[in-house]
Amino acid sequence: MNELPKGVREKGQFFYIEFQLNKKRHYESTKLKSRNKSGDFNQQNVALAVRQRRSRIESIKYGIEPEEFQSDFKTGTFANLAQDYLNTLELKTSTRTSYKQILQKYWMPHLDNRQVSAVELPRLRAVSREIDWPSHKVQKNATSVIRQVFEFAQNEGYRDDNPAQKLKISRYKTQPSEPDPYLPEERNLLLAWLSENYKESAYIYFLAAFYTGMRTGELLALEWSDYDGKSFLVDKALVRGDLTTTKTSQGRQVALPAILQRAINSLPSRFKKGAMFINQYGREYKSGYHLNKKFREAHIGTGVRHRTGPYPWRHTYASIGLTSGADPIWLSKQLGHSVQVFYSVYARWIDNEDKDNAELAKIG
Repeated sequence: MNELPKGVREKGQFFYIEFQLNKKRHYESTKLKSRNKSGDFNQQNVALAVRQRRSRIESIKYGIEPEEFQSDFKTGTFANLAQDYLNTLELKTSTRTSYKQILQKYWMPHLDNRQVSAVELPRLRAVSREIDWPSHKVQKNATSVIRQVFEFAQNEGYRDDNPAQKLKISRYKTQPSEPDPYLPEERNLLLAWLSENYKESAYIYFLAAFYTGMRTGELLALEWSDYDGKSFLVDKALVRGDLTTTKTSQGRQVALPAILQRAINSLPSRFKKGAMFINQYGREYKSGYHLNKKFREAHIGTGVRHRTGPYPWRHTYASIGLTSGADPIWLSKQLGHSVQVFYSVYARWIDNEDKDNAELAKIG
């Protein structure tokens, strides 16, 4: 970028802003460094300078002259600071959206109109105690975000310290819920109902889900170029409408059974050579909402108990595979798990009674 926005200039190592008051031009330092290590304009600070200039002009409209707040330049509410922080994040859209939702749901109701400089550790502790955290993981993620916001405040000169740095997470730990897979006969009932009612869309989608154990985003991101007739190349996912990497940021090759190969080969989308799973209008799905709605209908139609959790078919794939004698290491690769995680999640199906008796006989 060779040109700066209107009213933003560079002097020395910092950005300055210009504006007019009573036909007189004012020129003030923002204390924002103008260049990054590569010598280019720091785009995050350019955006902040533009925002500060706009804020200054708005203040003037309400009769506050520069001299009145020149000595207290770095002031503002938590809500404004949090928005500045989000604006400067160089992250995937889905991650930025997640951070925004965390701030809006947990921290804004308690801190939004407070001056950033007035928020101290005791207040943050009190707020954290007031929040009814749904899980240890949610609290951990939300605490990480608030720490980053105040680190941003510290770096930008709003305060000298980061009060959230010493904010502790509750010591309680929730036990991860046990996998609750479908039995083979339940899986077959659901697929039969979907085949009868939604043969070319939801049926084949959930057939792929049950017979590969893939995550929703991975299934939605599948394209015909990822299919070689015998397996899927799983190296991306569709999350909140954005194409991103897989959960582990690693690709894998997922082998397909013959029943799934035949179904995939019958999909009408094969003639378009784009997204594998498309809706009735010929467009790719942006989320799993409508497909999961049909999945819930299948439970009502069959009387099969609906499982909670995001990927019940994933647990079903692993449990049926293990009880049928499939190699755990092969299954972990199919699912994109590390072997350690796979063993910890599915130990109940690995350590079954028959296996225990067989091993005891060896040492008997």
